[in-house]
Amino acid sequence: MPQEIKESAAGLVVSRRPAKPLAFHGSAPVAQRAGAAQALVTKGTGAVLGGSLTGTLSGALADLEAIALSTSDTYSDAAVNGAVNAVITAANLQNKEMQARINQLVADNAASIVLVNELRAALVEKGLIKGAA
Repeated sequence: MPQEIKESAAGLVVSRRPAKPLAFHGSAPVAQRAGAAQALVTKGTGAVLGGSLTGTLSGALADLEAIALSTSDTYSDAAVNGAVNAVITAANLQNKEMQARINQLVADNAASIVLVNELRAALVEKGLIKGAA
């Protein structure tokens, strides 16, 4: 039977075999956990802020252009409608951008929750933390 605890100048090694059950503080011995829930959580592109809004997660909020109409001129309905519609279109693009970013942040948060829960479960299982009181 190989030695399960080895002490050296570098430190203490407890079991070099991941399948060997191990426990702390009187918990039941269990093998090393493994699984997709332990995968690295990466930051999604939704958290990137910079550039101009396009509805494609590429930029930051930009000021909407003012409607430049002179008070001394007479404008057709089409000219006024065109100017107003241009501002509405710009606002809609910014709304799409913000919604895309919010959706990405929600997805990033969900992935972080999965990893935190997996780490918590592993620590409770090994007896390193108690978990809920």
